[in-house]
Amino acid sequence: MLTKRLIVFCQFILTGFYFLNAQPIPMEVVLGNKYTWYQYSASKKLSESKFGVFGTGSLIAPYKENKKEELMNQFYLTYELLKGIKASVGSFYSTQPGFRPSVNIQFFKAVKNLTVLAVPRIDICKNPSYDLMFLLEYKPKIAGQLPLYSKFQSMFNFSGDKHNRSYQYLRLGINLKHLQTGIAINFDAYGPAITYRRNYGLFIRKDFR
Repeated sequence: MLTKRLIVFCQFILTGFYFLNAQPIPMEVVLGNKYTWYQYSASKKLSESKFGVFGTGSLIAPYKENKKEELMNQFYLTYELLKGIKASVGSFYSTQPGFRPSVNIQFFKAVKNLTVLAVPRIDICKNPSYDLMFLLEYKPKIAGQLPLYSKFQSMFNFSGDKHNRSYQYLRLGINLKHLQTGIAINFDAYGPAITYRRNYGLFIRKDFR
């Protein structure tokens, strides 16, 4: 068990290093009342082709000893079908159920201060789980002066008609060039019976270039 967790952790770290020369890599940390949360995502184009790679991961580290860490890591080979639309095949790992081959389609649109991303995904296996992740970022300037940062991120995962995992993340703060900071609210839900956990705190986010 320890060896498996060590391998997963190393993959989680090394995936990030692989993208050091990629496009800007957003990394975000939340210091909350119940757990610390970390997330990154990165993409890299392979030469001048339509192929590329995409990686994302997150970690929930609870403060209470009786609560387990929750790790998620994904790595994909992508192909640009149309501008803003990519098909991907690769691997998906989460603390439950573990490693799964996976495919998804990414729909991306950025207009001025608004960014929208939607990613439907499904496991390639018997009795697969499937999910939809949606992200909305808005970076306006209030009264032409105060740079505001806001984000809504949501994900719903099911097996058949049974709920496995879902979340809704809210961020509101200020945008200082490539650094954002402010208030964070995480709503997490687990299992078919849907048990909830809420985490409130402060976030800091930075685009590493």
